[in-house]
Amino acid sequence: MDEAIDATKKLYDSVLRMKEAWVAEQIPTEARNGRIRTDLLAERLEKWHVVKLGKVAKTIGGAGFPHDYQGQKTGRYPFYKVSDMNLIGNEQILHRAENYIDDTALKKLKARLIPAHAVVFPKVGAALLTNKRRLTSVECCIDNNMMAVTTGSVPHEYLLEFMGRIDFASMVQMGAVPSVNQSQIEHIDLPVLAPEKHQEFKKELERFNSTITTVEKQLATIQELLQKLTSSIFL
Repeated sequence: MDEAIDATKKLYDSVLRMKEAWVAEQIPTEARNGRIRTDLLAERLEKWHVVKLGKVAKTIGGAGFPHDYQGQKTGRYPFYKVSDMNLIGNEQILHRAENYIDDTALKKLKARLIPAHAVVFPKVGAALLTNKRRLTSVECCIDNNMMAVTTGSVPHEYLLEFMGRIDFASMVQMGAVPSVNQSQIEHIDLPVLAPEKHQEFKKELERFNSTITTVEKQLATIQELLQKLTSSIFL
């Protein structure tokens, strides 16, 4: 059983490396301070045109989330905090939240709704330096330690992969607490493909992600079976 787990983990790691290598070939990653090094990418940039992110996307800031409004496990809108990015099942797409609110709380908090398929990330503090990015799955809210970027001009899968390759450590504002602001995010250089190329990217990425999900489920099944067998031995 241990051998099966090890083999599945190796397969999982192999698929992840293949995906990473493929994405690296598709998206220019030589970026610093959100600026594409066109001198390093002259040949590769022939199939892209580069625009400022703010020209094709909208940034949305989070809202304050007083403790009195926290703790509701059900509601119309999930209210995500940075810590929710670490929940099991939220590794890429946000499916779960520790807090939810209804329309009444939404109005009182004056929180802006974040649409589904937006890319969200920490914008302040040590969490910013982890470069974590997630996609929203439904309309939701985020707290004021986070920011969202949403666009209909490029596939959200592409935007997620691209944003995940921008190192915010090279963009942070100097001070006791690292942070990035809306203007900095909007001035990031975004390489844009032709629409048909974006669709090809989306289909291939879905193929990789589907394989990764399948292997993850296989690994979870084997581990669950091993746990049951181990428990039965010691009964």
